[in-house]
Amino acid sequence: MARPRLLGKPLLVDARVKWYRPPDYYSNSDGAALHLDGGGALINQAIHTVDLLLYLLGDVARVQARTATVLHNIEAEDTAVATLEFASGAVGTLLATTAACPGYPRRLEITGTHGTVILEHDRIVAADLRNPPPTLQPSPLATPIKAPPPQR
Repeated sequence: MARPRLLGKPLLVDARVKWYRPPDYYSNSDGAALHLDGGGALINQAIHTVDLLLYLLGDVARVQARTATVLHNIEAEDTAVATLEFASGAVGTLLATTAACPGYPRRLEITGTHGTVILEHDRIVAADLRNPPPTLQPSPLATPIKAPPPQR
């Protein structure tokens, strides 16, 4: 079953997971230990956003990325930045960090040929569409992705 394309052809996506984790988040656990987790902010905090990008926009054809450990004393990265080129031709960015004090809601902006939709956490906060439906409601089959609230 094909999903309706209210946005038209996807053109651009901007995904941001700018959370904050205090030092004791890592020191009181084995968080971000490569032998246990396989990664840091990208694989532990932003992975559900990556899943959402793949679900909404399809396969990624090319990636350019940079990771760094800019704040925390951990094995893995606490910051990742990527530019993405999807097989559809859409392009985008993904920012993920656990070093953005005080922490912000996950944000996803998708722009297509017919408009833009902005989500924060699991809510649509803006939908600027060329031909909006009478009501813009989530599908009853949708399962929201739960993320921990940003720590302040």
